[in-house]
Amino acid sequence: MADRGKLKSLILHIAHELKDAEYFGSTKLNKALYNAEAASYVEFGKPLTGFAYKKNRRGPTLTAYLHVIREMQEDGSVEVVRTGKNGKSEDRVTPLRPADMSGFSDQELKIIRRELDAIHHLTGGQTRDRSHQTAAWFATKLGETIPWNLSLVEDPGNIGPFSPNLHEWANDVIEQHLRRTGRA
Repeated sequence: MADRGKLKSLILHIAHELKDAEYFGSTKLNKALYNAEAASYVEFGKPLTGFAYKKNRRGPTLTAYLHVIREMQEDGSVEVVRTGKNGKSEDRVTPLRPADMSGFSDQELKIIRRELDAIHHLTGGQTRDRSHQTAAWFATKLGETIPWNLSLVEDPGNIGPFSPNLHEWANDVIEQHLRRTGRA
């Protein structure tokens, strides 16, 4: 079940943690959200908030992104400022209040921190490019909801016991991914 309050806290937290990053627009925010959710799925068998993400040209995107950000603007939690740099613009989500992270376990907070550290220095384009090198990207069509179980395929060394059909499917996805990335 999706937890809207937890999602809003996660957005506030990410916006606060990346507020001083050189690059931090909606593309990077969506990737930070997705990466943390997917990492939680890999480690605990469930995403952090339970919300769905779809394949978008710029990588995984929270399906409720525009609606939730609009709600957060209306309740005074965030403001969205359009900024520009080097001929590119970004919609920077700025937190206007602290995030309540009490709904997250210590292990979840470590996952979030790890994922934010991994992208802090990257541009939105670089985070997008990283998302385009995943099994989730190759296995879904534009506009489709990304199944969380594709997160397991990203790290074949950590895949748990699968049924024969799921194991065969995962191996096929891994092979497709390796061929497309030139690592086969």
